Amino acid sequence: MIIPVGDSPNARITPVVTYALIAVNVLIFLLSLPLMGQVADPNSPLLHEYLDALIAQGRLAPDAAAAAMSQVSSYDLMVFSRGLRPSSLSLLDFMTAMFLHGGWMHLLGNMLFLWIFADNLEARLGRGGFLAFYLITGIAAGVGDVVLRWGSPIPSVGASGAISGVLGGYFIWFPRNRVRLFVLFFPFIMRTINVGARWVLGFYLIVQNIFPWLLTGSEAGVSYGAHIGGFFAGAAAAMLLGGRLQIRAPGRSEHESLHAEDNMSIEESRPVAEFQPKQPERSPRWESMATDSDGGDALRVFMALSDAEVSSMPLSRIEATGRQLTHAARLQDAAVLYERTLRVRGTGADLNNLRLAFALVLRRMGGFEPQSRALAQQVLAAPRSEEESKIAHAFVFRN
Repeated sequence: MIIPVGDSPNARITPVVTYALIAVNVLIFLLSLPLMGQVADPNSPLLHEYLDALIAQGRLAPDAAAAAMSQVSSYDLMVFSRGLRPSSLSLLDFMTAMFLHGGWMHLLGNMLFLWIFADNLEARLGRGGFLAFYLITGIAAGVGDVVLRWGSPIPSVGASGAISGVLGGYFIWFPRNRVRLFVLFFPFIMRTINVGARWVLGFYLIVQNIFPWLLTGSEAGVSYGAHIGGFFAGAAAAMLLGGRLQIRAPGRSEHESLHAEDNMSIEESRPVAEFQPKQPERSPRWESMATDSDGGDALRVFMALSDAEVSSMPLSRIEATGRQLTHAARLQDAAVLYERTLRVRGTGADLNNLRLAFALVLRRMGGFEPQSRALAQQVLAAPRSEEESKIAHAFVFRN
């Protein structure tokens, strides 16, 4: 058994919308519990329609329908009525199906994934933007489910389609994040490991959804269409939005956090002959990188910057944040900071100190000896100070 239990780096915000969505899903399920123990009215036309649907799909033998009537609960009929049925589509059902679940395990599994992955997207998009993203990709997931189960009278329910949209957005926006997995094969293995986010989410998409759908079809008891459709909708939305929707820096207004492309002055947007007073220049967004004790807030702002902004900001700011993260034992976060900086800023000799800091972090993390040696060799291959040369030699030739 392998279960995701967390991710890093985490957004250092209170994900209000994420918590609200979890609360709404749990509350609806709790309010529905009395219906689960209540036998459906045998005279209800909806009950007979439900049994006919099961018979049509081969899930119930015709001669067993009378006996099955006493096994159908009022909640079953509510799901049948308000779930997403491809044979009887309703725009409202696309929404209501997202907040209904088939049981405790269905609910808890979905809420676990929402709790782990949604906060980073909420930090990036803002509360209103994330809520819109969640609902729109949830509707897109419903479309995927309808396409793969076209004409089916059996309803599908659950938040997993919208959550798959969150996973698709996470796949695009946070490729360097790590996911903590609890691995349990009792009594032989019981440990927590860290795996790249794209490996985990790729496994979810391909091994847990695309392959089973190809092998078993669309009526296998799992809404593969919703999962696949939601994931691709979330990934597509993230690619379309690109870097324009960024994490808002602490203490700054939405107006101050607009993308750099929107910061064009009036003079730049009008003909030269049309004189306008020059607008005051806006401070670079990297100046809002807070000097908090563990570097978390600064990292959040840094990851929201465009590559052009990373290229233009002073290295001293990046190195200071790296030291904060390292001193706070947030080694994976420091590695993310250094890796992005080196990828964006190239191979200049002015990056030697940062390369050596990155090599030290990788060595402390363990299991990255080849990568730390490679960084030290890059320092040796570039113009360097005597001190840098000594440190790099120590990395390369250490036994």
